[in-house]
Amino acid sequence: MLLTIFTKESTKMKYYSHNSFAQISAILLVFAFSFCDQLFAATPANPAWDNYKVTQVPASFSAPIDMKIVDKECSWAKDYIASDTTEQPDFAGFFKILRVSAGTMCSAILLVDCRTGKIVQAPFSVEVGCSYKLESSLFIVNPIEQIREAFSESMIPDWLKTKYYSWNGKRFVPLKKKH
Repeated sequence: MLLTIFTKESTKMKYYSHNSFAQISAILLVFAFSFCDQLFAATPANPAWDNYKVTQVPASFSAPIDMKIVDKECSWAKDYIASDTTEQPDFAGFFKILRVSAGTMCSAILLVDCRTGKIVQAPFSVEVGCSYKLESSLFIVNPIEQIREAFSESMIPDWLKTKYYSWNGKRFVPLKKKH
C-alpha cells in the first residue's frame, strides 16, 4: 500500500510505503501523548499534607472516652469501644481516629477528642482504608495506594473512589480532587 503526500519542498508528490506510514503514525502518537502529559501536569494537584498543617500539636493527651456521648450518638459502636480506653492523638493535633467495622469492606470513622474524651462520627464510611497524620487536618478516604493493594488495576470497582476531607475543628469538609 502506498500513500501520496505533498511535501513543502516541492509540489511533487512523494510516495511512502506502509512501513513509513506506521513510523510517521508512531511519531505523531508520541507527540500527542507528550502534549497530553503537559495538559494533565497543568491541572491542580490532589490535596497535599503540607497545605493542611495544624498549628498546635500537643506533646500528649489521654482523656478517657466519654461513654455518655457514645451511648447517645454512636450506640451501635459501643461494643467496640472500651469505657476505660484512653487514646493518644494521631490526627489533626488533638484527635484519635477509631476505625470501627460496619460490615464487609465498610468501616465507620469515629474521632475522639483526646483533650475531652468526646467522640464524633464522621459523615462517611471507608471501604479499603484511610490516611491521616497527627500534624495535618487532611483526611484521605480510600487512598489510591490502598485501593491498588486491595485490587488489581483491572478489578477496581467503578464505585470505589479516593475522597479528600479537611477537618475544620467541628466537621469534615469535602475537598475537590484532581481525578
